[in-house]
Amino acid sequence: MSQLLTDHSPDIVAAAVEALVAEQSVSISLLQRRLKLGYSTARSLMVILEKNGVVSALDDNEFRTLTQEYKMKDEPSPAMSNREKYIRSVFETTLFLWESHEEDNGGNTKAISLLSPAGPTRGEPVKQRKAVFKVLEDAPNVSLFSAAYALAGWLLENYSPAVEYGDIKDELEALCAEQDLRYEKVKDLEAKIQRSYIRLARFIQRVSIGEAPENTDCFINLIPGDFIPKGYGKNGPGWGEHIVPRKYLLRCGVALFKEGWSIKDVAREMRQNLAVVYISDAERKYLDYGPSLGGLKLKDRMPNGWRLGVDCPYKRLHMGGIAFDPPLELKPCTCVNAPGFVDAQRPILGDFCP
Repeated sequence: MSQLLTDHSPDIVAAAVEALVAEQSVSISLLQRRLKLGYSTARSLMVILEKNGVVSALDDNEFRTLTQEYKMKDEPSPAMSNREKYIRSVFETTLFLWESHEEDNGGNTKAISLLSPAGPTRGEPVKQRKAVFKVLEDAPNVSLFSAAYALAGWLLENYSPAVEYGDIKDELEALCAEQDLRYEKVKDLEAKIQRSYIRLARFIQRVSIGEAPENTDCFINLIPGDFIPKGYGKNGPGWGEHIVPRKYLLRCGVALFKEGWSIKDVAREMRQNLAVVYISDAERKYLDYGPSLGGLKLKDRMPNGWRLGVDCPYKRLHMGGIAFDPPLELKPCTCVNAPGFVDAQRPILGDFCP
């Protein structure tokens, strides 16, 4: 590896390189945690690492990666087999339906299509839900494995690719045993909201390890619409705009898992940043379109330097000069001179910075 030139102490630079190479991940927050640095110091150190060819420049979504020279040369871990992915999909679909039945929410068919190995085949999600719910009629004495095995049996009879995976009973039983669940009805609204964001985080974790495909529909299929906070623009409600684009938020969640964050912590961050503000179509176009069309080119991005959990989640709308009333469920920002600015504190939830 080439010799590093820096304004920082050579020891600090070497420690930074060692930390990033060991984690095979790049973020300012990682340097802060591993080297006990303040944000400004870690950020300037990252710039030095870029100049020295250790990390890439920021991409369009404000992410960096290690350059090829600093990526580990070892063989990657074996990819999950199709059989393993299939079994996990059966388990996750069952777990979703189990929890849906506990919450009396009916089991969203689009969520079933997202989770199930059978995908969105017309009519199939309803039939899969029926197969699991039929077993759950015996609750509270039914086991998660009984429900999962019922779904596996239905798939074997009705979903041709299931035949090639053969008997999955032992693996499915092991996955269910890890949960150690006892069926229990959930009535409390806050508990239902929290559980929905945990489900979202579970899916994002699967994306992070290549077990599930990147699909931004997870935000709208796994989180009921009533559980997504909503705000309203001052110039008309023509378009429901996610304050942090779903594609960007999904990528942030994947990055958090790769940094070792827990499902609970990722769920918390998703909940604080998943919200919709209804704005005019003209405002939407201004955010989405590129400079050649007079826009900001922020359709799937956040403004440069924005940090999840640290900076205002409405910064993208502020940059577009959009005045709005923020969702009541979220604490308003403290961006001075921002359109619709409300003088109230928003707590810092973390220091993740892609």
